[in-house]
Amino acid sequence: PWAATASAILLQVASIGSGALIVGGTSLAVLEARRPGSTAGLAVVIALSIAGLAAVLWPPFSRRLIRLVAPKGSEPTAPTAAALLFGIGANGLAWGSYGVALWLLARGVLPQVQLGLAEAVGAFAASYIAGLLVLLAPGGVGGRESVMVFMLQDRLGLANALALAAVSR
Repeated sequence: PWAATASAILLQVASIGSGALIVGGTSLAVLEARRPGSTAGLAVVIALSIAGLAAVLWPPFSRRLIRLVAPKGSEPTAPTAAALLFGIGANGLAWGSYGVALWLLARGVLPQVQLGLAEAVGAFAASYIAGLLVLLAPGGVGGRESVMVFMLQDRLGLANALALAAVSR
């Protein structure tokens, strides 16, 4: 049980870090065009994401996370960098795939609106992470939708962004 818990902790750090990196990368051009000054904030998101992912790849940090749940007296080993890189890459692929799914959903339910693929990927990742981090709301209800609407309302209009956030749930 402790090994599964430790794995889940490392996976969540890798998932949030890779997702935030995707948000920063996909949103730089999109948000800067509509919200001048957002580049600095996104640069911070990218830097923190890289730092978080680097920390997970650093064996002493991974061992420290694992020790939080390992039985006393055990000396857990950190996963290999290759295994962690595979997990980070798999998360990146998942974020991209979820973004493609949102993009296709938008095309299906709002055919009159043109949502860019990068916007869909960034908005999905940002909203999912926000929902994950809103600890008091079951399933991130409210937090996830709010971020998605915030990120898409300028492009889609408020009503369409609200509709997409609702049907994507």
